[in-house]
Amino acid sequence: MKLGGSESIIKCIPLLLLWACNEDGPTNEGPDIQSPVIEVISSDPQAGEGMICGSEESNVIRVTTGNEINLSLTFSDDRNLSQYKIDVHNNFDCHSHGRLAASWQVLRIEDVSGKKMTIDKVLAVPEDASAGDYHLQILCIDESGNEAEPVLYSIQVENSIDSIPPELLLSEPSSDDFAVSKGSDIKFQGTVIDNYSLGTGRVEITYTDPEGTEFSPIQQIFPDSQGEEAIVDLTFTVPDFAISGQHQFVIRVYDRFNNAAEKTYRVDFQ
Repeated sequence: MKLGGSESIIKCIPLLLLWACNEDGPTNEGPDIQSPVIEVISSDPQAGEGMICGSEESNVIRVTTGNEINLSLTFSDDRNLSQYKIDVHNNFDCHSHGRLAASWQVLRIEDVSGKKMTIDKVLAVPEDASAGDYHLQILCIDESGNEAEPVLYSIQVENSIDSIPPELLLSEPSSDDFAVSKGSDIKFQGTVIDNYSLGTGRVEITYTDPEGTEFSPIQQIFPDSQGEEAIVDLTFTVPDFAISGQHQFVIRVYDRFNNAAEKTYRVDFQ
């Protein structure tokens, strides 16, 4: 733990209680249990309302690649600050971080000191950053390790090179609401067409069972040379142990810059 305060302290005398000395005389501060505070003075672009993973959020910053997010932040503490952290990471799969790599991420950890400090930070969004949702977290601790209430934002990035989602054209399943026996196959067949490139994009299938548990059984990555069109030919075998009842299937396809299209199916496991 870092130490702050005056270098003029000569000695401290314990008198029944633990006394701390400074140039203003002895004080009995006791243990430091008060957390520091983070205040966002301004953000440019400003945060507003937005849909994130199917839910309405109020702290959503929208930005286009090649531009910047400018933050003015104040950190304060009753005794002495220690560090702050700014963390930007992808939220492409709605909080299940780790499955997908992102072309933009930020992790800055810097020392601060004193009882109050205001800083200005610029977060540059690369020109080739993947489109989609990101998390922005601002954190701070004081010298005693007390943590501030974190400040959380969602960032919605639109790629300036290509913002048009691909088109998903499926011939199978032929209906968006059907029944299937356990142990049998569900085929997803058709074509994906994009205006720019599907290379390094992907197609994935997820489903949610009647109890609300989500599964991600299939993910296929397109090769870098894929071009503007791809064939979809995927098979899902319904497990014998699956829960009976209606399941919601979603097939999503992503292009090179993470622009996405999807189709939803209601499938009754029997």
